Formats: sequence, structure tokens, C-alpha cells
Amino acid sequence: MRKQEHLVNIVSFTETGGRLARQIKSILEQKFITELQEDRGQKVGGSVVQKWKTAEDSIFQECQKQENRQETDRKIVVMVQESQALTQPLKKWCKDAFVQSEVLIFVGAVGIAVRLIAPYVKDKFVDPAVVVVDEQGNFVIPILSGHVGGANQYSILIAKALGAAPVITTATDLNGKFAVDVFAAKNGLTILDRILAKKISAAVLRGERIGFFCEDDVLGKLPAELVWMEISQNKKIESSREKGRIENLKNFSTVQEKDSIISSDIIVAKEHMDLPNYYEIMKDIRYQIHVGVFLKEHDRQTLFLHPKTLVLGIGCKKGKSLVEIEDFVKRKFQEQELSWESVCAVASVEQKKQEQGLQQFCQKWQLPFYTFLPEELAEVPGVFAESKFVECTVGVGNVCERAAVRCATALAAQDKVHFPRLLLRKTSENGITLAIAKIDWSVKFE
Repeated sequence: MRKQEHLVNIVSFTETGGRLARQIKSILEQKFITELQEDRGQKVGGSVVQKWKTAEDSIFQECQKQENRQETDRKIVVMVQESQALTQPLKKWCKDAFVQSEVLIFVGAVGIAVRLIAPYVKDKFVDPAVVVVDEQGNFVIPILSGHVGGANQYSILIAKALGAAPVITTATDLNGKFAVDVFAAKNGLTILDRILAKKISAAVLRGERIGFFCEDDVLGKLPAELVWMEISQNKKIESSREKGRIENLKNFSTVQEKDSIISSDIIVAKEHMDLPNYYEIMKDIRYQIHVGVFLKEHDRQTLFLHPKTLVLGIGCKKGKSLVEIEDFVKRKFQEQELSWESVCAVASVEQKKQEQGLQQFCQKWQLPFYTFLPEELAEVPGVFAESKFVECTVGVGNVCERAAVRCATALAAQDKVHFPRLLLRKTSENGITLAIAKIDWSVKFE
């Protein structure tokens, strides 16, 4: 789960640096306030959206309560600390700040910053953005997590406000090229092969074009470095997606209208195929990027990026163990050729809230566990595999399918385009039932 606060820590070492640190604090706070107002000012267009959005808002609030979250965005906190005023050793402060912060700004010498953070540097996908500003405010230097953590963007923002020079050294930024790690981070995608991601970045810098395929909607303009793949290299992915879509449109007859809502910002990917030299370009494509929830046979040239968009609806008899639940679910994922990295939540009926096996399963995989009252599940529209026995036991005839769809609807309620679809309908084994729903998602190029 993401942090409750977006914490920016700024530390200075001299009186002059302290004044500059407070100025940077003001710059960042004003920027955050402006962006928050802009985000809240955005509205979902289309009269059809408004018809069903209100009904879904209450469900979304239920999920928020279970996560102990407020309805507003995360609280933005910018803290300024002068090293002379610290009540603990500077190294100890830095260790705590490195773990807790999303952005760590040093007003002082680069050497001091490097020595302080060196023991705690792990990985650019988990390290905070670290920025150094000289105390005269002449240079702003991102030294860690420039791409994924956003240190480059913070540096450019601060430098512009101060009239300073941002010192950017990241190759793709310097050359204005597409960076797959940044794209993945901004869109909440998991990178499975970081070595291949580096190879693709190197290929981009060499001037190579990269094939691109996405299973769902793509917003914005496709970068010049990418070429849309007309047909997915995985025929199974293509057929499974289309089959699932048709099946669910038939079963969820009451929500077909919702499924027709398409954002005007979605690019027409096939327009890129109208290039005169499209097929000549395709011959030279060495690397590809595939975005989606489905897996494919191992391919050393295709980088898979997976969105957190699958909800597991699980029902089970009392006393089912972690091992039994895990084995069943993982086998079904393999059979369906779905990415485990795409799982974002588990859902069930309220009576299973304290089920130890389910709790341990969610704890092991760090997944939020949502439960709904029987009457709430009964309100979910659609045709489901009902069971009289289950209805007599828990008060609703189907737990796994209804819970998966209800939870996916709630989690997507703020910005969804399509109604959630069941990629896997109710399947059962040894007292455990499973269904998999897909939250509506998209990727965006800026």
C-alpha cells in the first residue's frame, strides 16, 4: 500500500542554507497546492458516466474505510531541518529520513549528501528522490532516483523557481528520449526484467525503434521511439481478451451501456501503421514492450509491464489453510496465463473477514482484504453462478464472482471507463472458490 503522506524532507547546514531551504519549502508547497486543485477540478465527462458514478461512490467509500484512508488525496508534508538544531546524530536523522521520505533535499555540498545516504542506497525503484541544492541557489542536482523517483522533475521545478541551473545527467532525459522505467513508474506498472529494461533504454539511445503493444486503452501520443504492434505476438492473449469481453458483455446485459463509454483522449493506435515505411520499420524491431495482465512464453526480447488491476474473489469453507488457498489460486493463474504481479486485492463476504487462511494469504502477499455484507453482494448486477447451499449458509448465492466484481467496481469508481469484467468465472476445488475480475485501466503517455 502507498504511504499515507507524501513526505519531503529538506536539510540545511548553514544559516544561508536554512533561508534557502525555507524558500524551497514554500515553492514545493505552492506547487503541490496548485496541482491538487487542478486534479480535483477534473471531472468525468459524458452524461452516461454521471448516471452510474454516484451509485458507485458509496462503494468506493466502503473500501476506503477498510484501508483507514480519508477521501482526500494523500497529505503533502514538506519539513525543513537545520543540522545544528537536530536532537539526534545527523547520520541517524538521515537514515530515518531516507526510509520515510519520498523526496530528500540537501541544501549544501554534494559530498556531504553522498556520504550521508551511501549506506542506505538500495534500488532506484524503492529509493527516494534525492536532490542537492548549493546554498547560494545556483545549481540544483538530482543525485539519486532521477527517473523513477522523480528527482529530475523536482530539480527542474526548483531550479526554475530559483532561477538556478538544473544539472541533469540522465541520458534519456538529456536526449529527450522515451524511458521505459519512468513510463512504468508513472503508470503503476511492474517491470519483470530490469536487465531487459536497461537494454531497451540503451537501444532507444542508439536510435532503435521499440515495438509496443497494450491490452487496454492508451491515452496520449505514442512517443516517436515506439511503434505500435498491429497484432500481439501472443495469439492466446488476443483471443482470451476478446473472448472474455464478449462473454461478459452478454452476461452483464444491464451494464452494456457503461461499457460503451470511451474517453476522447484514447489514441487510435493503428494510425501509426499508416506510415509509408511502417513494414520496413517492423523488420528492424529487435525489442518489444507488452503491457497487460496476460503472460506469454519466455521471450528475451519482450519486456512485460503489468498493471495492478486484478481482484481475486475468494470463498471457502471454514478452516481452509494458507497452503490450500495459495496452491489453488496460483495454479489457476498459471492455467489462465495471468500475471501474479497484476493482483491488487482480495475480496470476500463479511463472514470470512476473520478467516485465518485468507488473512494469512493476504498478509503473505501484502494484499488488501475487502469484505462485503451479503446484501451488498446481492446488489451487484449481472448473471452469476448461484448456489442454494451457499445462499442458505452466508445469505447470498455467489460469493467469489460477486465479491470480485463489487470490489473491482469500488476500486475503479473514480476514473473508470468500462465496467469490471470477469476474466475467470467461478471455479472451485476442495471447498475453495475463486473468480478473477479486472479493474478498468489504461496507460498514458505525456
